Amino acid sequence: MRAVAFTPDGEFLVSASDDKTLKLWSLPEGHLLNTLTGHSNIVFAAAISPNGRLLASGGSDNAIKLWSLPDGRLTGTLSAHSGAVRTLAISPDGYRLVSGSDDRTIRVWWLADGRSQTLTGHAAEVNAAAISPDGRLLVSAGADKTITLWAFPEGILLAGCLIDLASSPSASLGSQYRLSGVTYTLPCGSPLPSGASCVCNCVPGSVAPPCTCVNTGGCTCVSTGICSCVSLTISLPCGSPIPPGYTCVCNCISRPCPVT
Repeated sequence: MRAVAFTPDGEFLVSASDDKTLKLWSLPEGHLLNTLTGHSNIVFAAAISPNGRLLASGGSDNAIKLWSLPDGRLTGTLSAHSGAVRTLAISPDGYRLVSGSDDRTIRVWWLADGRSQTLTGHAAEVNAAAISPDGRLLVSAGADKTITLWAFPEGILLAGCLIDLASSPSASLGSQYRLSGVTYTLPCGSPLPSGASCVCNCVPGSVAPPCTCVNTGGCTCVSTGICSCVSLTISLPCGSPIPPGYTCVCNCISRPCPVT
């Protein structure tokens, strides 16, 4: 077996195999319901849409097959990769499919019409891909030993390689930001994804961060050390509320808003 996937309701299991087929099983009985044939070589990847009605599969024939569930009818083929398709992921809204391939690329597919966007950044085959639950981030991993983070679905490269500051040399620098309640650490200078808020930019590795950015009012961000978080910036009158979609920019402001 190369891959397995559950339907969201847990009633069915799909397995992908070296025998060029996918099999649909009922749960919890484990009865074989259907054998899906269409690939001409090993099937490496399988992904099921959030509504449980679409199955996508990819293999060493460089093709992505689309199947309806639970009947297992082949509904389409997506062909653009020049290497084996190793991994697949479907967005939480069910509109887009992500594929990773031996050709070192990632493709973002629009399932409605089969259009695709190519993302490049890995130096070897892409073996794994996943989309965050909120649908705003894509992460990929490859044989080049890197984990790459992308804004999704825009396909903007956020970090060519995630960084673990705790185990990095003291000379290493990283940027920290929060998105959907999770703190991420990226190489210093990485752009912030839409909706993210800056925690601290250029934090040294192996030591405690030298600064903490805190929003102390509607427009003032105060730092206790060197901190220059980069994000989309607008200037507002002092005391103005921050509009939705914007984040407080921390630039070691020495003159806070006057107290009225």
